Amino acid sequence: MKYPKNWMQVSIGQYAQLFDLEQNKGGLDVYDYYGRKVSILCGISEDDAFNIPMPEIKKILEATSFLATPPKTQFINEFVVGGKWFDVSPDMSAVSPAQFISHSTYTKDSLNFWENIHRVMSVWCIERGKTFRTQDNEAVAKLFWDELPMSVVFPLATFFLTVWQELPEAIRTSSIKTQTKMTKELTEYLRNANS
Repeated sequence: MKYPKNWMQVSIGQYAQLFDLEQNKGGLDVYDYYGRKVSILCGISEDDAFNIPMPEIKKILEATSFLATPPKTQFINEFVVGGKWFDVSPDMSAVSPAQFISHSTYTKDSLNFWENIHRVMSVWCIERGKTFRTQDNEAVAKLFWDELPMSVVFPLATFFLTVWQELPEAIRTSSIKTQTKMTKELTEYLRNANS
């Protein structure tokens, strides 16, 4: 039976499903809860998980006890997923309107943050050599959901949770900088033209 043995082997999709299970376990009996958890961890149907003998379920749950401790949170600037390099773009002064709108849409419901973290990350983690394009966003988000490990996601998620609150201010600051620069350039041009 294949199951994750560390945070590098837990995808965003698995974590979001586990998070949802933890939030809604109140009405489940212990066997239903464990069966669903093993189904998520092993990537098998719930029916198959419910047919696993209890000693094997216990072994899987013990081996995945690392899930009780969050991974280390060290910010990274780049990572590989699905054989593609992605660069993390934390520069708020270079944000495009499409990124701002997408980010705002995906983070407006903070209660469902883990359901959308793959989309949020697809806004700020851009495939190397490319720029953010709304039409590519869902394909990148799906790749992240299926394959991006939580060891990469955790430190970035902390950053993105903070960023979405400060994003409008960053955009205003960027606009002021751009306007000031353009005013200086125009003034210099007019000065030179009149000389």
